[in-house]
Amino acid sequence: MAVLSMFGAALAGGIIGFVVGKLTRFEAGLMVGLFIFGGVTLAFSLKCYMDYQDFAHAGSDGLWGEVIEIIDKPSNESGSITSPAPIVRFTGPDERVYTIEGPTASSAKVGAHVNVIFDRDQPERSRVGQIGELRGAAIAMMLFGTFPTSFAMMFLLNMIHQAVTTRDRAPATRTGRSRREAAAPANKTKPAVRGKVRGGRATVFLALGMLCSLLWIALEGESLVRRFAQGFSGISATLFAYSIWSGFIARLGFETALGVFTLALNFGVWAFALFLLS
Repeated sequence: MAVLSMFGAALAGGIIGFVVGKLTRFEAGLMVGLFIFGGVTLAFSLKCYMDYQDFAHAGSDGLWGEVIEIIDKPSNESGSITSPAPIVRFTGPDERVYTIEGPTASSAKVGAHVNVIFDRDQPERSRVGQIGELRGAAIAMMLFGTFPTSFAMMFLLNMIHQAVTTRDRAPATRTGRSRREAAAPANKTKPAVRGKVRGGRATVFLALGMLCSLLWIALEGESLVRRFAQGFSGISATLFAYSIWSGFIARLGFETALGVFTLALNFGVWAFALFLLS
């Protein structure tokens, strides 16, 4: 269900984004399309995470069940499309044996053990799932959802910044500037040179930070997944520091700072996901 919804969101986002782009501007269409796909994917990531928490902390209602059969369950009214659904047998706290149907599109095979959350009021409505699959699905969808959503936010903020900048410049164009203000750019040579020097130093810092993070991944020691998580955390921190410096100190440009911040956010999410997997 979640995978089909992701493909549906991608298709809907592409169509709606194309229409919005034709009616307004390309960036707006791309932003809308990315928001639709990323938002739906993040919503399913949250759903999988909440289900994972339910199964992981089921307490005395958390039981083990065994898949005894796989049936083909119709996915549409005509029955032309089917999805595999496991039939699960388990023993409840009352020592009675129950047989229920699990969720469709499950990867469980006959003989596999699955997790069950026992419903004491209606045992036939007990929930079936696999903690490992739910955890992995939540992490994977978080990664797939963060990337388009973060870039959609980047386009949105950039469009807002361009609109505000254009509005602020308009009065100055109408009223004109004094000769002193008009001549000011000619006196900014030294600050520009100092800005280039600071920019060069910051670029060296960025390169060294990312190089050290990559070398940390190559070092032997802990598991490879955990080293990748630590290395990506270092890259994210370095990019985040560079975005703050370029945006508020060096003033290299809003677009530059926002783009670097978006990369920092994605590396941070990837690091978090790898920490969860390690």
